[in-house]
Amino acid sequence: MRVLLINVPHPSIGSRIPDDHLPPLGLLAIGGPLIDDGHEVRLIDAEFGPMQTDEIVSEARRFAPDAVLFGHSGSTSGHPVIAEVARAIARAMPQALIIYGGVFPTYHWCEILAEEPYVTAIVRGEGEETARQLMRALEFGHRLDGVAGIAFSEAGRSRATRPAPVIRNLDAYRIGWELIDQARYSYWGGLRAVVVQFSRGCPHLCNYCGQRGFWTRWRHRDPVRFAKELARLKPDARTLKLIRKGATTATDREAIRLMRKHGILSMATWVVGFEEETDRDQWRGMRQLLAYDPDQIQMLMSRRIAGRRISGSPRRVRSSSPIGGAGTTSIRCWRRGTCPWRVLVWFKFTEMVLQCRPKALWRVYVQRDKRLRHAMRWYTQMGRRVWPYEILNFLRDRLLKAGPTVAEFWGALQDGEEESMSASGADLTFAIPVPRVPHANVKSKAPLAS
Repeated sequence: MRVLLINVPHPSIGSRIPDDHLPPLGLLAIGGPLIDDGHEVRLIDAEFGPMQTDEIVSEARRFAPDAVLFGHSGSTSGHPVIAEVARAIARAMPQALIIYGGVFPTYHWCEILAEEPYVTAIVRGEGEETARQLMRALEFGHRLDGVAGIAFSEAGRSRATRPAPVIRNLDAYRIGWELIDQARYSYWGGLRAVVVQFSRGCPHLCNYCGQRGFWTRWRHRDPVRFAKELARLKPDARTLKLIRKGATTATDREAIRLMRKHGILSMATWVVGFEEETDRDQWRGMRQLLAYDPDQIQMLMSRRIAGRRISGSPRRVRSSSPIGGAGTTSIRCWRRGTCPWRVLVWFKFTEMVLQCRPKALWRVYVQRDKRLRHAMRWYTQMGRRVWPYEILNFLRDRLLKAGPTVAEFWGALQDGEEESMSASGADLTFAIPVPRVPHANVKSKAPLAS
């Protein structure tokens, strides 16, 4: 089959402000196994430009694909763009099969199949093996209910097949690096860069995480194979010497120290804004970040609710705003007595303290390694450009004195979607009747949230 992978342009400021772009690792991970199965695979990376919808459709028509596969790492905020492009692809090439995968469709497959009837199937959970099985079934006309880990519509009903097993051996599936021109991709201010993945999964169940059930089992690749892949991507004899086989100390500070010792920049991600946090908690968190001594930090404000059990909470929505246009919504639920501006002040104060400490300034302006100094300066400049957007967006959000409860705003619980994959191979197939939405009415659909 002729298979087209499309990486749509992401609307977030993190994608639109920088001039650099990283390759879409998720789609490349799907493309490699499909190429090995004999399919003719091509990738359109619409982040460059960014490409407009009509440009994407025009390039897709030139390839004349049998199937078009969509997926995005920024799953929720990328969904409106994917829906727009997929709808245009379906109108221009009605014979093309539309396949959609990622975190958002994994949890919201029922709504998507009801509101976007041009979607042939949704891949739920990890996609490397599931996409292979699905393409094989579509190519030879087999029934889709025999493919584990997907959802599709049949006779007006949205069906989810049994969960696919978690991929235990990550080295069994290769990345389709031949689908991209690596010279086009850069980060850290024009430095050649790609995204690689050594491990997958997280055993923690953070209540702010919108995909905690997606990656609950931690697995890792073979360290030697991973080092060899890095050496192929960056033909440098030093690469293999910089990566040692074996485990290291489990503490964050030790990991950061080892990365710095071997010339690797470290970035610490810190999430704030939980309703239980006090000023003392914020102060303690900032001191912990200072003790870690990372090269860069990425501060995140907890404003998207996980969407499973928490949607049964009696808490009320204080503000809501669209993410990237119609179709998805970001919400904030503040406990009464919680001061939103106080959270923002701590957020920005922590960023300022970490970025202005003497060690950080030395690494940005004085350190001897020109490449690392260039990368640090670039990231610092990007942070300065993002600051006004974050503050303005915060001020624009209108707070509600008596908003709806989370359940009223969001709808029914999604406990059944918490674990999208199976470790035991249990056979769970279920179907939900849903109304078919006319194609012309898709634009007026109600917002989805994740």
